Amino acid sequence: MTVLGIVAPAYADEQDDDPGKLAIHEQSEPTPGNGTVTAPPKKTESSGDVSTDSTIPVWTSTTPRTLADSARKSITPPGGKKATLATGYSSKVYFTQSVKAKVNGTSYGRWLGTSPVNASSVGLTDNIWATSIGITSVSVGASGGSAGASVINSTIVYSNTVSSTWRNEHNYSGYTFSGLLMNVSQTSSVAARFGSSTFILANE
Repeated sequence: MTVLGIVAPAYADEQDDDPGKLAIHEQSEPTPGNGTVTAPPKKTESSGDVSTDSTIPVWTSTTPRTLADSARKSITPPGGKKATLATGYSSKVYFTQSVKAKVNGTSYGRWLGTSPVNASSVGLTDNIWATSIGITSVSVGASGGSAGASVINSTIVYSNTVSSTWRNEHNYSGYTFSGLLMNVSQTSSVAARFGSSTFILANE
């Protein structure tokens, strides 16, 4: 926009993502929208044919299925410039035998802005659970992650907060669900605090 031939100054709420942060982010950002993977179909014992009945599956392959989702939104910290807050995850789910699924993966929460460069803190929470017929047994394994994963109502919750940073990253492996499994699901959420203001974003 121009006024009498003079270029008007940029609006204070224009998007101000840091190019370096954005490049790092886009290298690992998964495609949105696959927060649940279904158990492979049942294999009949008599003919070996694959049926469409996945109610009580018998898995014969260890090829992993992918859980992946991401979300972004623009926020404006107090006294700062508008930029992107992002969260997401990418996990491999290995279905083995007829009653077990193992989950390995990564997740992130990121503030991509320049003003301020860092948030006061960035909290990241992952929730991973399985739907099954009957009781599901859950274990975080020996490599549950440095944030300290815990099991709450059969859901694995992996959560921590990092101070004075623009990102929080999780790496996890060995999460195991046992039972007559139907599917495995995951969500992640980020809470970015700037002074006394907190901005929350989740992909659910």
